[in-house]
Amino acid sequence: MRRTLPGLLAVISTAVLFEAFTVLATQNTAVRSMSPWQDDPYNTAISVAIFMVPMLAVVLALRLPAWKGDGGHDRERQTRRAAAAMLVLIGLSSIIRWVLVAVRAHRSDWMGWTGFLISGLVIVSVLTAVIAGLLIRGRLPRRAPGPWEHDWLADVFTTAQRIPAVRRLARPEHAAWARRRAVGVFVLLSLFAAVIIIGGLAYGERWTDPMLVLWALTVQTTSILAFCSITKAVAGFIARPRRSRRTRIAEVSVLTGGVVIQAATAFHDELGRAFGIGAVTTVPALAAITLIPGVIAGLIPIPGLIPDWMPGLIVALLMAGLMAD
Repeated sequence: MRRTLPGLLAVISTAVLFEAFTVLATQNTAVRSMSPWQDDPYNTAISVAIFMVPMLAVVLALRLPAWKGDGGHDRERQTRRAAAAMLVLIGLSSIIRWVLVAVRAHRSDWMGWTGFLISGLVIVSVLTAVIAGLLIRGRLPRRAPGPWEHDWLADVFTTAQRIPAVRRLARPEHAAWARRRAVGVFVLLSLFAAVIIIGGLAYGERWTDPMLVLWALTVQTTSILAFCSITKAVAGFIARPRRSRRTRIAEVSVLTGGVVIQAATAFHDELGRAFGIGAVTTVPALAAITLIPGVIAGLIPIPGLIPDWMPGLIVALLMAGLMAD
């Protein structure tokens, strides 16, 4: 536990630096216009990390008050896994940006802030590589297969018991209820976070089209939900009881659909050209080209719901359209 805590603090500090540089590079219009990564699909991929990295940083920080509680072995492993997931996000985002720097994307726009952004990229990349190396070097012995005995949810309730205002809500039966309904809990949390994010974005960008807000809210919710599903499996956020086959299929469907929606959003112009729409300039076209592939992908894991040949046909048509373009 002693060797994990300093690394955890270093990971959180790296996340703060990453977030500061990335928000500046993507949310400030003047600065963004001078960055090599100002366009999709790269901007979408980087924007995903903007929202997911701070979420992981917050949950990592919130676990510190329960660090010395029961279940230390599970807590150390789960925390290291969550830290590794955060480093992967930061690392992939950094790799994307280094590629764009290497190919000198938007070279004619480089000036002023560009050097500062690349310097920040250097700092974050070095810190990420060093901390990842330390995590790999100090990895724990392989854990025996089986469910977690302790989870993050238990730590949340343990910490909440120390706060008089919410103590009545932090009862064991409430934790058991959340474990049985983990998917619903993550859906509500994802929607809540998406409302805050998209609400702030709509206000800042002065959006007036309700359909645009609804589309962005849908994409953001599915993005957060897919991310929660992945990290939940990796880091053991909730130690859940045995699930039925129907529940497992539903969860895979939600995850698959969410991931495909993010990919379609990143490559919406390419998809528009592939299907003969051309440049996607209207909200209905944007919604169709991004949400329909996600819905289809979400249906694939459900046995018998759609013919087995249909996904292959869709992929073939898409590839044909891309090659023709």
